[in-house]
Amino acid sequence: MVLKDTTIRFGGYDLSSDHNEIAIARGAESLDATRFRTSGRQRRCGLMFWAFSGGGLVDLGDEGADEVLWGKVGLGNTLASFSPEDFTAGDVVHFGLANVLQYEPGAEVGKLYKFSIEGEGMDDILRGTVMENRAASNDGTGTPRELGAVSDTQKLYAGLHVLSATGSSPTLGVEIESDNAEGFSDPTTRGTFAQQTYKNGVYLTPVSGPFADTWWRITWTIGGSTPSFLFAVELAIK
Repeated sequence: MVLKDTTIRFGGYDLSSDHNEIAIARGAESLDATRFRTSGRQRRCGLMFWAFSGGGLVDLGDEGADEVLWGKVGLGNTLASFSPEDFTAGDVVHFGLANVLQYEPGAEVGKLYKFSIEGEGMDDILRGTVMENRAASNDGTGTPRELGAVSDTQKLYAGLHVLSATGSSPTLGVEIESDNAEGFSDPTTRGTFAQQTYKNGVYLTPVSGPFADTWWRITWTIGGSTPSFLFAVELAIK
C-alpha cells in the first residue's frame, strides 16, 4: 500500500497536508515475573501503551501545523486520529486520546523549514471505522454499517472531530444508534456527544456492553441561523 491520502487529525484540525510522515506504535509493558526455582527469566504483559511520531513541512499560516501543534504541547487528552486512507466513511482509522510531548521545527540555511512531532497516548489506541466524514447544514442520518455486537467484556468507543462551524449560533448534536438489522426499524441510542458549537475534538466516554445489535449508524441535529458543519465520527468495539 502506497501512502498518498493519509489523514492526520488532532482535535478540530486536519493536519494531513502538513505531514509527509507518520508512525504509531502500540505495545504492552514487559514485567519481570521470575520466581525462585525457575530455569530462566519469565515475563508477563503489563499495561498497554501507544505512541506516535511524525514530521512534515512547517505552515506558518492560520491553523497550520506550527500554530496547532505548538499550542498542543503539554496540554494532554487531545483526540488524535490516523488513517492510511482519505477518511472516507467505511475506512479504517486508529484513534485515541493523545499527549503531544514534543514539537520541533527547524532547518539549515537554504533548506525547507521542517518539523518533527512526538507524543504518547492515554490508555490504548483503538482500531475502528470511519462512520461519517461530511459537510452538513441540516439534520441527517448516516449510512448503517455492520460492525458487530458488543460483548459483556467489551466497550463501544467513539470520537468526533468538528473541523468547521459556520453561521449564527450554530449547534451540532451527534448520536450513535444500533439495531439488529440494516433497516433500523427499532433503533436504540447507545451514545450521545455533548452539543458542539465550534471546532473541537471529542472523545466519548466508553459505553460498556453487552449489546446484541450488530448494525450501527450516526444521526445528527443542526441548529442556528444558516449553520454549516464539517465533521467526522469514528467508532470502535474493543
